[in-house]
Amino acid sequence: MERTAREHIESVMDRRVDLTDALPANNGLDDVARTSYTYYMAPYDTQIIIGSADNNITIYLPPVVDAKGKLYSIYLVTRNSKIHTIDDYKDDSEGYVALTLDADDERVLMYSDGFAWYNVCNLGST
Repeated sequence: MERTAREHIESVMDRRVDLTDALPANNGLDDVARTSYTYYMAPYDTQIIIGSADNNITIYLPPVVDAKGKLYSIYLVTRNSKIHTIDDYKDDSEGYVALTLDADDERVLMYSDGFAWYNVCNLGST
């Protein structure tokens, strides 16, 4: 089926992802409780919001070369005693050390130069 011009533009635009809505507390299964989730960012996932997540979340940044020249904002609204980790995709960024978000209203701004990830700003960490 052919896409309209608008559908094509929306498919390649930057987008905001709210992981609070995307990850159910028990993965939709009443008898299986998940304690952690993994989310792999796409190059166009430029804003990630973690609301009051019930589980630990590991977020993998997009491949560093695919994200060249882009900024990525990750915002932790309420941590709910959970720890959230931001890591690089398949260790493709030399020297990158995983970040941990563990404070309410904590946010990071990441930048890729195509070779490595840089933590431009980290607000709200304790």
